[in-house]
Amino acid sequence: MGPKETFFGPYTVVMLRVSKWKRGVGKGDAGRRFSSRSAAVHLAVWGLVVLVVAAVAVPLFLNNRYSAWDGAAKGRLLRAAGAMEECAQTNRGSYAGCDAFTMKGLKRGVEWRDPNVQDGYFAERKRDKIGLVFVSERGDESFRLETTSRTGKTFAYDYKDGEVARTRTGNFEGPVPW
Repeated sequence: MGPKETFFGPYTVVMLRVSKWKRGVGKGDAGRRFSSRSAAVHLAVWGLVVLVVAAVAVPLFLNNRYSAWDGAAKGRLLRAAGAMEECAQTNRGSYAGCDAFTMKGLKRGVEWRDPNVQDGYFAERKRDKIGLVFVSERGDESFRLETTSRTGKTFAYDYKDGEVARTRTGNFEGPVPW
């Protein structure tokens, strides 16, 4: 083999064994060219390589997107819980006055909704609730925050008597801690 045949590495060596060679046609050039059969083999091998890489990469990419959407929902809830703590400090330790209207003025970057208002918790479609934080229950020493991720999972943050419970509800599953 000359330097041109070995330039592309082991792939070319394998293809040399598989393909038939024919003499170059031209001005006395004694070079070799791949036959049409070997070109089809080349195309089939590269097509298989591309398919295998795509079969591995696409599910990984989608899983990362879903994890990022769920992570954004969790972060939204944690920011909202911090805002609820600020509101309770201004109300002498009570969460009772921390409704969605009060919270809108206190914390930016969080879309607050009250479940008792018509456009609030009882939205007809799940996608209408994505990105919103609902103050669904509140009392003197407790509150519950909920948000929905783009994956359709609902995340909740419950604070009651100094204890925090974080739960996730999926499309076909009951509450699970997150």
